[in-house]
Amino acid sequence: MGHPPSYSGPDFSCGPCRRGLDAGHAAQQNLGDSFEVFDDFEGGRGAQLFTTNQIQTPDSLIAAIRAKASDYQTAYNNHPDLFSGRDSQGNLVEFAKADVKARDMLVLTPANPNFPLTRIAQQLELIEVEFGIEDWLFKKPKHFTKRETMDDRERTDSAKVYFNTREKVFLVVAQAIQKSGMRAEIGDPIRINDSELESRIGDVLIRALNSFKTNIYSDDKGRRYSDEQYGAFRQEHLGVTVERSPSGDVIIVPLHHSKGGYSGSYEEKIVVGKADIPTKIPAALRQAFSLATCVREHHGR
Repeated sequence: MGHPPSYSGPDFSCGPCRRGLDAGHAAQQNLGDSFEVFDDFEGGRGAQLFTTNQIQTPDSLIAAIRAKASDYQTAYNNHPDLFSGRDSQGNLVEFAKADVKARDMLVLTPANPNFPLTRIAQQLELIEVEFGIEDWLFKKPKHFTKRETMDDRERTDSAKVYFNTREKVFLVVAQAIQKSGMRAEIGDPIRINDSELESRIGDVLIRALNSFKTNIYSDDKGRRYSDEQYGAFRQEHLGVTVERSPSGDVIIVPLHHSKGGYSGSYEEKIVVGKADIPTKIPAALRQAFSLATCVREHHGR
């Protein structure tokens, strides 16, 4: 834990909602304002930013931080396995709870002449243990330390499939890994009419999965949406995440509309064995999309 640095940038709003957004932008968070639970994700470390002016006494600051840490843990525990939404540039990105190796909090307060942070160090350690916080960040980290270990999850091939409920068209979208470790959608989707699903989806989906490890992400390849564009897209599209495990099995996870994008749970996964891929992928996708119709709301920040 370090002392907060001096800040000479613009003043933030007194209102907590606007202040939180302004602070996130100033800290160069890499996830969008509406992304659920996390404000930043890089190298397996997810961070949530918290602003407070409760610095009159050590007890008031600890109470504010403890309440936020509790909300943070509850939001994370209650969220399904997949986080899917937009990054700070509007690109469509995704990661799973299995990708989250640590949870941090970035706490921003006004300049505090009342007491040094060493006064609350012991209480912060207790909160870390109680709510599973890895680090307290009292300054903006330029970069989280990227972990070198690659688990089976990170080696899993991945693609996205959407279904336009108005046009009755499936969209198969390739993905690539960003430097942050998030999976980002890239390139133009391949369109498959509903009537063509059985004849075309197998080859198209396998090509997308095969390209995952060799795809190289760049900003000009990312599928970028404004708030309005993404809202309109979500209104018309159901989604599923498709993964291929190291053993060759295909795992399809239905996605549900949530507050900031889509989310999905591995409890609903549909598994197609490697030997059955040529014949059972179309039916498994239709089953997954039939499960992806309900709307779920989750509250993160």
